[in-house]
Amino acid sequence: MQQKSLFSRVVPPAVALLMLVFVVRFLSAPVETTKWIGAPFLIMPQLLGLTPVVSSSAVQTITLREASPVLEVTQPGQYALYAADETMQLRANAMSDMNTAWVRMRPAGADASATITGIVVTRGAAIYDPIAIAGRPTMSFLIEKPGRYELIYGRQGGVLYFAEDPVTGYEGVIRSAILVQLLLIGGLMLLISLPRIRQQRADARIAAEELKRKRAEAAEFVRRNAGEGSK
Repeated sequence: MQQKSLFSRVVPPAVALLMLVFVVRFLSAPVETTKWIGAPFLIMPQLLGLTPVVSSSAVQTITLREASPVLEVTQPGQYALYAADETMQLRANAMSDMNTAWVRMRPAGADASATITGIVVTRGAAIYDPIAIAGRPTMSFLIEKPGRYELIYGRQGGVLYFAEDPVTGYEGVIRSAILVQLLLIGGLMLLISLPRIRQQRADARIAAEELKRKRAEAAEFVRRNAGEGSK
């Protein structure tokens, strides 16, 4: 009896265990698990400067029971509010279904005419959302000048996180970078597998030729026995 190789004995159980861990993790924290799937694919575009890098130290926490908190924005760009806990995510989902901008921004001390209306993020968590920021984006704001900005909303329970938005406007670049990396990984796996594939094909040809030979021998044996029996 042919023994299984070390690869065939170790890899299937390991893959099954990883799948089980992933399912358990996803059921307990679906948003963060989704983001961790894509995290390795974001390293290359960030190193190449194709997409912004967000640091967890730059995240500002907003307690929604506070009225009009003031935020420091050090550089212009795209920013977002992120919801991490399940209650806030459900509330954000309800607002996104209505496409309602439930949080606004304006320069500190400015009148209502300077209000910045954000873009409601209607999608759920994506694999390319930053892991440095808890949760998923709910609203995105384009801030053209650095300075102090206040958030305008109705008082309510919950917490949001304010930080740079490294996704909005970069979706095409990110998806292309992920696709390129997947193609490279697939090509590398194919190159690694080629010797094994060739060997399997060679073994299959040998087995087919051996089967053909045995069938021919069996047919010849039957023919001879049939000839001798008729005499």
